[in-house]
Amino acid sequence: MHRFGVILSFFALLLLPSMSAAKVITSDTVWSGEVSVDEDILIPEGVTVTVSPGTTVRITPSESTKTDPEHMSPLTEITVRGALVVDGTPVTPVTFLVKGGNKSSWAGIIVDGGRVNLRSGIIRDAETGIYAIKGTVSISGSLLTKNHYGLTVQGRDAAVRLDDTSVSENDYGIILLRGATIQGNNYVIRNNEKKDRFSFPQSRKLSAT
Repeated sequence: MHRFGVILSFFALLLLPSMSAAKVITSDTVWSGEVSVDEDILIPEGVTVTVSPGTTVRITPSESTKTDPEHMSPLTEITVRGALVVDGTPVTPVTFLVKGGNKSSWAGIIVDGGRVNLRSGIIRDAETGIYAIKGTVSISGSLLTKNHYGLTVQGRDAAVRLDDTSVSENDYGIILLRGATIQGNNYVIRNNEKKDRFSFPQSRKLSAT
């Protein structure tokens, strides 16, 4: 009986979806044109990924990816512990979207101790467009749309600034957790389906400086 149980366990393991390790960017890299992301991307400390104007980053949905040694989400994610510089222009913006266009089909950009500069960028179709845990995020002239959460900031270890940016047509616009705040000017948070802004605790507010 014990031997039979071992055999069943072995076959059960074979039926589980395989987990693929994240692709680690090991040196400074430039993305341009059409970029396909079909696995987790990890930008480690000391490495910069620059995205050229007019670039389209297409993410393939997956629920079997992970960022080693831990994963933030079972969905495909871009985790930033180094620097991600999105260098779009108003005429030639940079777009992050999922293949197929289904909302919440990829995890989004996760800032975990790194730096993100998003200029004239569009982030859509993600569980969270940008999730700031720790580090710095500067967003200008950009659009976060058609995500489940447009922007989430967790705690006071993340410094986030929005300028001339729209967070709209998401399920939820901006979520502030554990005393998080954001700074900025001329940003718009509206027309999100369920709630434009939510903070916990409730006393924390967004501010314009």
